Amino acid sequence: MITNIIEIRKYVPKHIFILPFSSHLTAEKMAENRYNIDIRALGENVRRFRKRRGWTQVDLETSTGIPQGDVSRIENGLLDLHFSSIVRLAEAFEVQTKDLLEVENLENTEG
Repeated sequence: MITNIIEIRKYVPKHIFILPFSSHLTAEKMAENRYNIDIRALGENVRRFRKRRGWTQVDLETSTGIPQGDVSRIENGLLDLHFSSIVRLAEAFEVQTKDLLEVENLENTEG
């Protein structure tokens, strides 16, 4: 079980800035504060992995427990995620967390 930021660092690319678990920032606030995380790329990756499996947003909700409305906001880059949600998404898609976070992955998920 992941219990602290040092353990999380093992699972995410080094160029990604990890927000504290208590943070819940909008895309606008993240842009204002210049956090080094691209939530739009994360959202695009989530959408591509979901479509690649032929899942609806409701299917993803069933698999992860993340409400369909939140899935929509994630895919549109409007909702920041706690790391635990990123882990649940990665487990549902059977990929590594870094695959969801990497901008370069956008080209590799077409299928």
